[in-house]
Amino acid sequence: MRINIRLMLTLFVLNCHFVTAQNIEKTLTLSNEFTNVPGTPRIVLNTRQNLWLAIWRQNGSPATIQGRLIQKTGIMRAPKTLATNPSVSVHSFDVAFDPVHNRFLLLYEAPQGLVTQLLNATLGRLGTANPIESGAVQTVPRLIFNPTNNTFTAFWLSSRDGIARKAFKSRVLNTDGNPVGSERVLKEATDGFEFLAIASNAHEQSAMALLMQNKDSSAAVVGVNIQLDGTLSSAQTRTFQTFKNGLRSFGDLAFSTIQGSGMAFWIDGTITKFRRINSAGAISSPAKGIASSSDLNSVQPTIVFQEDENVFAGCWAVANQIRVVYIHPDTGAVLQQPFVIGTSLLLNSGNVAASYDHASQNTLVAWDDFSVSSSTTFQTRGVVFNNQ
Repeated sequence: MRINIRLMLTLFVLNCHFVTAQNIEKTLTLSNEFTNVPGTPRIVLNTRQNLWLAIWRQNGSPATIQGRLIQKTGIMRAPKTLATNPSVSVHSFDVAFDPVHNRFLLLYEAPQGLVTQLLNATLGRLGTANPIESGAVQTVPRLIFNPTNNTFTAFWLSSRDGIARKAFKSRVLNTDGNPVGSERVLKEATDGFEFLAIASNAHEQSAMALLMQNKDSSAAVVGVNIQLDGTLSSAQTRTFQTFKNGLRSFGDLAFSTIQGSGMAFWIDGTITKFRRINSAGAISSPAKGIASSSDLNSVQPTIVFQEDENVFAGCWAVANQIRVVYIHPDTGAVLQQPFVIGTSLLLNSGNVAASYDHASQNTLVAWDDFSVSSSTTFQTRGVVFNNQ
């Protein structure tokens, strides 16, 4: 009995370490209002200058990909146009940072297909766009920097045999964004994939992809272990959630910089779900969930690892709110009830992205506010918060 009491007290103390007060540093309005095509923001951290770059698609005449540099306190610099006339495809761009040369690389769908655009640290365009795949659309591209050999690796979904997003591909790019060698087909799905997320595991010098795989009217959430150079590290496909009729989930994943374990985070109807990944890239826990915590606006959540608290922070939209939940990296326990960090100015919120800055211990979350009438109005917004 004494042993059980001591164990309970130990677990209580450990959990209390993570239960902290949240401080909203600043709420941000990144864009003006625009219509019809969502912004689907992406964020990357300039680790040399501790500045975030938030980018989004802003519909207009012409449509553009816009970017803003954001200081750790939430002070924003003026928006800059990074690309013109991007594809109308949703989730059609990504950005990564090169800490060696202090530059960004934008990967996006242009009229000619999937291309890259090199940017300097102040978002000036360097040179012209480099082609990656001609004619590519609906690619959900993702980009990582490989510190082992100072290259980028691009990942995307590609049409094949007349099936949209049938192939999951990768290609190594040099620091100027030019392709090195040939593209690789990592996986194929008979009925195609719907969404793609990539997370690097700095502790293990590896990465993992999380995909929504289609099959007739059902879908599954699956993972693929990959090397930083875009090759498979295992032929095995990890099944986080088996095929379910009507499942529509654009999940995310993140890895601990302390011990290399990870957490996958996705939405299953009204349930917010998560599942632990060990440092070897294998699923190491049953799926856990928070019931009655999500809705149709929650389809695209995100998750980051907050190193100062040694905790995973899952972020998602529900109705007109942006919520956060803290998850224990070892047990997968919910460490406190989900809390609200933002509220929509346009009735609804969705398409959440996030990035954590270890130096300031701040997290930037960005999302789309939207309202639906004769046309859908969007506005990309954000918040900087911490646990101090």
